[in-house]
Amino acid sequence: MTTALAYHFASGQAYFSGIALITLAVGLAWRKAGRWWSLTRTVAGLTGLILIAGSATPAPWWFYALAGSTTIVWIGLERTTSERFRSMRRGFRGAVLAAWWLGAALEIPYHLIPTLPPARNPVVTVIGDSISAGVGGETSTWPKLLADQRGIKVIDLSVAGLDVAKALPQARLVVVFLELPLPPTYNQFGMIQRRLAARHKAWLVPKRVLMGILASGGATLDSIHLSEAGHSRMARTIGNILGPTFAR
Repeated sequence: MTTALAYHFASGQAYFSGIALITLAVGLAWRKAGRWWSLTRTVAGLTGLILIAGSATPAPWWFYALAGSTTIVWIGLERTTSERFRSMRRGFRGAVLAAWWLGAALEIPYHLIPTLPPARNPVVTVIGDSISAGVGGETSTWPKLLADQRGIKVIDLSVAGLDVAKALPQARLVVVFLELPLPPTYNQFGMIQRRLAARHKAWLVPKRVLMGILASGGATLDSIHLSEAGHSRMARTIGNILGPTFAR
């Protein structure tokens, strides 16, 4: 249960669950007023905001401020029964739906697996930290397994403890990014990664891919570093994503 919940948030799926709950809350607002309907609507709306915030989806801060404040004001307006605010409530219902549905539409592309074009005699260069380099107890890491499984040349430049500053000299080699699963409030890291991917015209693999491997049973030694089973799964997953590039 804990693993499934962690995956739901770190993969970014909680963002869409939150939008679905807010949509449900707005739908409930059109029903005849009643104490329990009102309570359910309020809980659904607030829970939706919590899920969205916890997903650490790297949407622009201005969007969060606009959509979040509109939703909170709407929830407050729905708590009033005065007919004076009737038209205002209806207007805010539409504004809330428009804001979050736009947010969903802008986010969906980041959750799609990119389709890579074929390349002639491709060489895969892996730049990463100990998730790729291993911690020393593995018989083989996923870059080596990828080379063996696909019969391609893989240059493994991964080093345990590698950080962004040390990796910058090799950044020109990167054509594919694995988007990082992020804990709540770490949105800024995702924003930077997406901005770099766009600047260098690199493909960005959805964070649910890496999180799916880390969250699978027996795939890690300590919830982060890959076990032998995890390295094997990582090699297969990356191989499938890069598959079209290897096509002759």
